[in-house]
Amino acid sequence: MLFEHFYAGELYPQLSSGGLIGFTSFDFLVSYIGIYGSLVFFSIFLIASFTYALQIQWSRLFKYCMSFVQILFTKLKNILLTSVNFFTNAFSLISSNIINFQKKSFSLNNTVGARSYQN
Repeated sequence: MLFEHFYAGELYPQLSSGGLIGFTSFDFLVSYIGIYGSLVFFSIFLIASFTYALQIQWSRLFKYCMSFVQILFTKLKNILLTSVNFFTNAFSLISSNIINFQKKSFSLNNTVGARSYQN
């Protein structure tokens, strides 16, 4: 009983705690942390256990993540710059075509108006 403590009639792992430390700390953790806080503790201990089990080196992992983030941001920057250049060129082309169209239509209106006065 010192190493494992189960509540009477509740033999489910999620409702049990292990040993004397589990017996004394379970009620404290449940009353102050609740369901969502215990999920945070579970996640932290799960990450720590995977770190030890799989021998993950966090410095190498962060180095690879940072290089990935740098590559991602350079690609996003290039995409953003090409899209800005595309829209700038498209806007200047459209505005120059509108100006040329207005000039041509204005010159046509003047020539048509001049011919009607001559008749």
